[in-house]
Amino acid sequence: MTDTNSTSKRSPTALGAAACLMLTRVSIAGWVVASALFVCTSVAEQRAPHLNSVTKDVLALVRFPWFYAFGFALLGVGLIAGLVLIRLTVPHRGLVVFVVLVLVALVGMSIDYAMIYRPLRAMITPPGTARPSDYTNYHTASRRINEFGLALSAAAAFLICWRR
Repeated sequence: MTDTNSTSKRSPTALGAAACLMLTRVSIAGWVVASALFVCTSVAEQRAPHLNSVTKDVLALVRFPWFYAFGFALLGVGLIAGLVLIRLTVPHRGLVVFVVLVLVALVGMSIDYAMIYRPLRAMITPPGTARPSDYTNYHTASRRINEFGLALSAAAAFLICWRR
């Protein structure tokens, strides 16, 4: 009996392309799920009446660095794997759009981290201090950029996971 799915009959290029496709799918889907979970827990903690402002600030200071680390890592892996996949295969429009979506999401996250998150972090350090008047503007801008990035990431995940 012949195994038509045997990897021993595939060329190194085909194996590399299959590995890159798997990495694009896992990394982008993983980021969408992780980001959604992060948002849900963050909103729940901020709305919890039994948590005081010091605790909420501490939770934000502990959690947000992990949010950005996971985001940069998973989006970065997806972007690199997508670019390698373009190099190894005849790229189709969906793959090129995937790479563009992930790249834009990464650029947005980079802008958010450098220009919004870092000033926000300074505004709540030390935890429990009074927030300056522009805190709400920064927080709203960060939320909108992150929503946009999540939407781009979800679209990229749908696009790359849908194709065979």
